[in-house]
Amino acid sequence: TITMLGLIWWEINQGKKQHLEQMKALRDETNARDKLWKESNRPIVTVRIETHDSGNAGIFFNLVVKNTGNRVAKDVRLSVDFDKLANAFCDGQDLLDPSSECKGIIEGIKYCFADDTFIPMLETTGQVSNSFGYTGINESVWKIRQRLDITVSYKDLDGRVFRHKIPILIADSESFAGTSWGR
Repeated sequence: TITMLGLIWWEINQGKKQHLEQMKALRDETNARDKLWKESNRPIVTVRIETHDSGNAGIFFNLVVKNTGNRVAKDVRLSVDFDKLANAFCDGQDLLDPSSECKGIIEGIKYCFADDTFIPMLETTGQVSNSFGYTGINESVWKIRQRLDITVSYKDLDGRVFRHKIPILIADSESFAGTSWGR
């Protein structure tokens, strides 16, 4: 009978262990599903340079911000290293020089990254744009083919915060290597 009681006690403990292992596995599976759902169902905000208009004398650019995710993004903000931004402007186009020929355009570009500039809400598949300077034969705001790393930060409606860097290239969006057939 003592052996029988020991055997019963051992089976009960084994059952408890097995039950606890099953509960842990179920919890882990639930957490993994929850994490996958959160990663799959979120806003994904991207930023890119898009050609607004081009011709034989120059290219006009827009900076486009788009939500490619499947949830609304809010409080979207862009930031950039201002030293690198200043270095991307054409020689003679000084960000701080009030007499600069392109001062208004440069200020507009700079304002895209100002602390008080933000996009309150960006719906799923929604996009907004802002003029972003030009390059040309006789006059340019930008040095051609300059790379800038834009930091995009935003929230979803539940308050989760997302932040990532996206490289942009100051170049015609119609051609990735800088050449294309005329229209």
